[in-house]
Amino acid sequence: MTSLAPIESKATYFVSASLDGKLRIWCIEKMIELYCFDISVDSPVQNSAMADSIMNVKLINHKIYAMIFKSAIEIGLISHLASSYYISKQPIRCLGKCFKTNEQRERNSPYALFISFDDDSIVLLNPLEPDVIISTIYPPPTSNQVVKVFYCTSIQRMFLLLKTGSICVYHVEKETGTLEQLKESKSLKDYEGKPMTQGVTCLGTCHTRPPQYDCEIFSDLHKYQEPAPGEADYEFVGTREELENDLLDTFLVVGLSKGTVLFVRVNNLDHIYARFSIHRQAVTQIHEVKERKIFLSICEELHLMIWGFTGPGEREQRENPLVLHRKFDLGREVFTVVVSKANQLLLCFKGGDAAEPANQAAQVKSLEGQRNANKKAEQFVKGGDSEILVWDHENFQLKKIRVDKSDEHEVPITCCDTLPSAGLFVSGDQEGLVKIWDCRKRLIREIKFVEPVNSVSFLNPEADIIVGHSGNLSRLDAVDYMARGMTAERYGEEADPK
Repeated sequence: MTSLAPIESKATYFVSASLDGKLRIWCIEKMIELYCFDISVDSPVQNSAMADSIMNVKLINHKIYAMIFKSAIEIGLISHLASSYYISKQPIRCLGKCFKTNEQRERNSPYALFISFDDDSIVLLNPLEPDVIISTIYPPPTSNQVVKVFYCTSIQRMFLLLKTGSICVYHVEKETGTLEQLKESKSLKDYEGKPMTQGVTCLGTCHTRPPQYDCEIFSDLHKYQEPAPGEADYEFVGTREELENDLLDTFLVVGLSKGTVLFVRVNNLDHIYARFSIHRQAVTQIHEVKERKIFLSICEELHLMIWGFTGPGEREQRENPLVLHRKFDLGREVFTVVVSKANQLLLCFKGGDAAEPANQAAQVKSLEGQRNANKKAEQFVKGGDSEILVWDHENFQLKKIRVDKSDEHEVPITCCDTLPSAGLFVSGDQEGLVKIWDCRKRLIREIKFVEPVNSVSFLNPEADIIVGHSGNLSRLDAVDYMARGMTAERYGEEADPK
């Protein structure tokens, strides 16, 4: 170590310099290394044909450094963009937000942040005072891994999906979360009282009310009955207008091991509301575009299906109310799909090149007839780790926005989030890089962390970001990471995706 300097704006932080060509930021209060800048990587002297060895590194102040070689001196500037937000002894697995009202969700103003750890415990933090823990969840002793965690606004409960396919429901208003229900997949029953024979493979909430239809029971005599007042497991929280206009997440959408998708009322988990056959293999992901009342689902065969339901006037003319709008052959595994409010999707892949289809002519072949598009497949992925897509609801087409691919992540993406009101996306990867993009996939800022980044989330309407790396949460303020002159445009439905 060759030099030390305090950070004036943060009393508990200081910077160190060393002969390995790295500057490190430390938190003296918690005695941990927060960030590491490898200043030798972009050094013109180090990368020149006449590469020279580092003799010394001196900090002029907490932002400006001097790297001294035998025959040259380099002067550089570092930016302290991130600040410590929360520190845990356990590695963080994922991060999410809890909204108590629909208004909070629309504004992106969560009442709590939840953090899932590698030991399967979960804590809820006050986003304004992260040292204040609202509640702690300890999964059942029989659980071997929590694979999905989310908060349901309409009944104000936490849902956990276990690797076994069991569903846990927790009440989190007290210091320790209370397990209220533990549902195995076989405990879900249809109209005739028969249990499920398929395992649960993915789970989420949705706002869209599906038609009461069961693909395995064709009789209209057995229909789902809403629980009488006082008999439901939970009471919905929200106004009558929100419930009638499908503005609350009142349904669970459940993917099963043989391609079936179920809809279950969140306040009545004993009975299936609707059941549809979508895929031939296990469903791995389901995402809702609630403004258009359509769904995107992905199966183990790497097929992406876009589907919805007929309108009330059409249902009398069709036996099956399910409408398969489009089918795509992705060619490689998808990490996740982030749905933005303006019909915009960010499709993130786990890495690797897309497989070349046997029939090149089928690669970009357009499907004729919106309603019969499920009979054929399209191959639209050619490279890159993510794609910006827009759903054209009038023509039932998924369009890819042409973007510059030069700033893509070079290693697999581990996490991403969107803030539709600001027209922003954020993504993190295995090498510790966080990239902030605008709605046209133009890179706004790139920040490097010491450890792999495992979670990112927009904290508030101002677009401040929380980053999870190892057992730490750090905060990036929008006023710091937004480049000068960069404005975030929201991608409108009327805009030309070209």
